[in-house]
Amino acid sequence: YVTIKTDGPKTKLSEEVFEDYLKLYFEEIFPKTEVPCRVTLKRKKAKVMADLPFVAESEQEPLIRKIEEDLSDIFRELVGWRHELLFAVSFAPGNKHESKA
Repeated sequence: YVTIKTDGPKTKLSEEVFEDYLKLYFEEIFPKTEVPCRVTLKRKKAKVMADLPFVAESEQEPLIRKIEEDLSDIFRELVGWRHELLFAVSFAPGNKHESKA
């Protein structure tokens, strides 16, 4: 659990609360794929880990930036997280024989 201090009373949140938001978010981005993900909370740091499906290499960096921005907003606005947020994502490998158009 982590304690979130807001204008009102302090709130305790578990990693599962963060993971529920993550799962909903990734369902929107990858509707046909389950994205394994988890969050670890330690002191004033949250670490998000996700195994993303295959994405073309040229699209990976913009996607990572979008995910980082979106999740930072979600964690800040919905759960009041104001501390460090770290991301560790990996992409599933693509088919090596796949032709490029």
